[in-house]
Amino acid sequence: QKSDREAAQWFENSAAQGYEIAEYNLAVAYGNGLGVEKSTKKAFDLMLRAAEKGNVDAQYEVGRLYQFGLGVKQSYTPAITWLTAAANKGHASAQYHLGRLYNEGKGVAKSPEKAFAWFRKSADNNNADAQYQVGLNYEHGIGVNVDSRKAIEFFTKAGNNGVPAAFFELGLMYDRGLIVPQSYPKAVEYVRKAAQMGMAAAQYRMGLYYQYDQYSLKKDYKKSFEWYQKSALQNFLPGQKILGYIYAEGRGVEKSMTKSKEWFDKAAKTEARQKALQNK
Repeated sequence: QKSDREAAQWFENSAAQGYEIAEYNLAVAYGNGLGVEKSTKKAFDLMLRAAEKGNVDAQYEVGRLYQFGLGVKQSYTPAITWLTAAANKGHASAQYHLGRLYNEGKGVAKSPEKAFAWFRKSADNNNADAQYQVGLNYEHGIGVNVDSRKAIEFFTKAGNNGVPAAFFELGLMYDRGLIVPQSYPKAVEYVRKAAQMGMAAAQYRMGLYYQYDQYSLKKDYKKSFEWYQKSALQNFLPGQKILGYIYAEGRGVEKSMTKSKEWFDKAAKTEARQKALQNK
C-alpha cells in the first residue's frame, strides 16, 4: 500500500541519520514486509542498531530474534542477554519470556525460582500471559509456596485481561476441590466464562455440566448439545467424537446416523492430523 511505502521511506531516511526509533520502525517494516520487501536479515540488523542505542522495545525484539533464529543464527546466550536488558528496564513481555527460558532451562540453568520471579514482575506489569503463569505457579507450588488466595487473584486478573484458560483453570480448581473448597456453582461460573470467551475445552466441559445432574445445573440435553457443538466446530476432538454418539442416540437432537458418521469421520481426520504433528 502507498501509505506503507511512504512510511517506510520516511523511516529509511531517518534511520540513515541514526535515529533509533526510525531504525526500530524500519526493522518492523522489513520484518513484516510493510512498504518494503520482507527481509528478516535487514530486520535483525536494524533492530540490533536500535537496541545498541538503548531502545527497550528493540532490545526485547533482538532477544526474541536470537531465540528463534530469525535473521540471525539461533543462539540462547545473546537472547538471554538482550531479554535481560529489556526486562531490567521493566519491559513486561521481556520479563515473561525470560521467565519462560528459566522455566525451560534454555540458555540458562533451569530455575523455577528465577522463572517465577520474572513471571511475577511481568504479571505486576499487567502482562496477561504472565498473570496466568503466576496463577499456575501459586496453584502447584512451582518456584513458590502453594497459595490458593494468590492463585485465585492472578487467575482472575488474567481472565479479566482476556486469557480464557485462566478462568477455565479456576473452574477446574473449584470442580475438583484443588487447594480450594469444592464448589460446583463456582466451577460452572468460571468454566462458563472461559467457554463464552471461545475456549473449546471449556465449551466441551459446559456440555458435560448440562449432561449430568451432579453439577449445579439442571440436566438439559439440548444445551449440552449446543455447547458440545461449539467445541466440535473448533475441531476439538472430544467434542467431535461426542457429537457422533449424540446423533447416533438422538440425545437432545433428532437422531441421524448420517450426521453421526459425519462427526465420527471429522474426529478421525482431526486425530490423524494431531498424530502427524506429534510425529514430526
